[in-house]
Amino acid sequence: MRNDRSEIAPFYRANARRIEREVRLSMPFFRRVTARAYGKTTADEVIRETLLGFRDLLPDLPFIGGWQNPLTTNLYQSAALLSYYRALQARGKQVAEIGRLIYQAVQAQYTSFPFNLLLWFSGRTRRSLSAQARTAERALISQKQAYSGDWVFSFLHRREGAYDWGVDYTECGICKLLHTYQAQELTPYLCALDYPMVKAMGLTLNRTTTLAEGGPCCDFRLIDTGAKTANFVPPIVRG
Repeated sequence: MRNDRSEIAPFYRANARRIEREVRLSMPFFRRVTARAYGKTTADEVIRETLLGFRDLLPDLPFIGGWQNPLTTNLYQSAALLSYYRALQARGKQVAEIGRLIYQAVQAQYTSFPFNLLLWFSGRTRRSLSAQARTAERALISQKQAYSGDWVFSFLHRREGAYDWGVDYTECGICKLLHTYQAQELTPYLCALDYPMVKAMGLTLNRTTTLAEGGPCCDFRLIDTGAKTANFVPPIVRG
């Protein structure tokens, strides 16, 4: 049985200061790409509106388990990107243009210190059998569909010569969130952010379909390539 978010303790209100502080850490990267595209004055205005908009969005985000669910971070970070999108959309900018700026900002963040070090360490952790066992356990929990705004996925163990481990997402919290706010056109651009993230972890991501593109699932296949990860740029964000 799924829980209605109105029945859940106000997790986001209780953790607003911590979450907003985390989002603010990414804003210099967004300010930089925005200023390069539209000038410093517009960039300052957009970042201010992004933070204010995110503050308004935060209390109404669906509860999916709080800190016990690692995907909670993905959910509120996507809400911050939605707020940035809205700020530029209000200025007449198109989704493709905004999506490329988001990709550039996030890529710059993931390759800068200390984010690059944190992601590299996260990648090393995820290689371990114990970490993969936890992911497999979380996959089984997700299939109980306790929270309507959550992801639902299954875990795939190593397939020799193909991938080291994999995940099939059949429901996506980001797709649901953006659909709620009638911004589903942004979803494929947020899907593209998985590639620079995985690269920073020292892994390679192979994916043939996504829910955002109308596929039956998001088929993540992860390969442990260490420092030799290819610099793949998704076609949707190529200039």
